[in-house]
Amino acid sequence: MMHGGMLGREDMMDPEAQQDMMDIRQLLMQHEKISRRVENLENGVKTRTVSDGPQIAAAIRTHVRQMNDRMKENKPIRQMEPVFRELLRMPIKLSFK
Repeated sequence: MMHGGMLGREDMMDPEAQQDMMDIRQLLMQHEKISRRVENLENGVKTRTVSDGPQIAAAIRTHVRQMNDRMKENKPIRQMEPVFRELLRMPIKLSFK
């Protein structure tokens, strides 16, 4: 359960949330191996996030699926940040290549 936009004690015990947070940390630690392009559209943005490393590319795909599931279930990880609160209000279309 979310408490005031932050993870409460019960949330920290959620194995899915813990795994998602560990996966995010791994991506952040290897950010120099990740390339991201953002294209502004009239109705939003189109982003492309890639890596030449097969393990990192797989981790990106996993992360996108994890966050998509969290958004569908209204279970954000970092709701205390305005950008993540706003994302929950927007329709998102995912494409994997």
